[in-house]
Amino acid sequence: MTVLWMLTEDAVEPNDLASQQPILKVSTLEVTPMVYRVKESVVGVTQARWQIDLISAVEGRVTTLSQGTKPGDSVALDTLLVEIDDTNYKAHLANTDAQVKQAQLELARLKHEQTVVEQVSVGNKVSDFGRFEPHIEAARANLQAAINAREQAQHRLTETHLYPPFEAIVFERRVVLGQWVNSGDRLFTLIASDSIDVHIELSPSQKKKLGTLDDQTVVFVIDQLKQKWEARLRYEMPSNSELTRQSQLVLFIEEPYGKDKSLLPNSMVSVTLIGQEIDHVVCAPATALTPDGYVWIVENGRLEKSQIRIQEQFDDRVCFQFFKQPEATREIVRYPISTMLIGQQVEPVTEDSRGGTL
Repeated sequence: MTVLWMLTEDAVEPNDLASQQPILKVSTLEVTPMVYRVKESVVGVTQARWQIDLISAVEGRVTTLSQGTKPGDSVALDTLLVEIDDTNYKAHLANTDAQVKQAQLELARLKHEQTVVEQVSVGNKVSDFGRFEPHIEAARANLQAAINAREQAQHRLTETHLYPPFEAIVFERRVVLGQWVNSGDRLFTLIASDSIDVHIELSPSQKKKLGTLDDQTVVFVIDQLKQKWEARLRYEMPSNSELTRQSQLVLFIEEPYGKDKSLLPNSMVSVTLIGQEIDHVVCAPATALTPDGYVWIVENGRLEKSQIRIQEQFDDRVCFQFFKQPEATREIVRYPISTMLIGQQVEPVTEDSRGGTL
């Protein structure tokens, strides 16, 4: 009799425990869809804008080297950088000017003789040679040659004074006062001071994600000193990189060479491009994402597993769209566990975005 009583008690006890099992409590977060601007971060390299070599077109000794022409100095359009001794060039210009006047005199003399011949030979047939036609034609050619020589001499004289072709920064200087320079010698390397280029590359998936890029696209650049710069798209190269096969874009930053804040060429920078707007995107803590890329939500006190499309993922958060009814506000599970089951009854404990219980 005692044995039967013990067997009956053992058979009933598991059912009693099952009926007393508590409902699982889960930490949840209410998320509301919003309009989201796509962002993409890449690494870029700064490059000087319009880097050119200032080359001497004449030879001679440097007689003037302006102050403020050391590397890093800013030079304006009217800044005389270098003056080369122009004595010989002035003398040559004077000689060519004399040749022009002599050619003008010779042409005038021949025209006068032609006039005299025409007056004394009225009614008589005179050949072209007799009327000085070839003489005058040759004189005109000599005059034009003399004028061209004078223009060339004037141009050579002008080239003894070197000015920057645009507002520039002195990148390199290879000349000193008193130095003899030859035609073709590099004297300065200049770069444009009004802007600096930033070269970046984008993969096809990144370009598709960002959407259309133009000069109105918002771009931010962070340099190695953590300084923030605004940039814009200058152009997209018409060919992909030979090394990476990715699209090549050139951005630009205005006024990069300030006294208090500067950005130098050949620097690695972090570039963030803000692309197209996407509707019905929610952002949640990264812990809400399961290893297989799903999100658990609570509906009417029961668990549901939702498929999502991830837009961006960071270390601490993830932004995504729900495949079904993406515009709806939902209550997502903040810390999912592997033992959760679809349809399982739970008790949600709602938290705010900072993790505090509401």
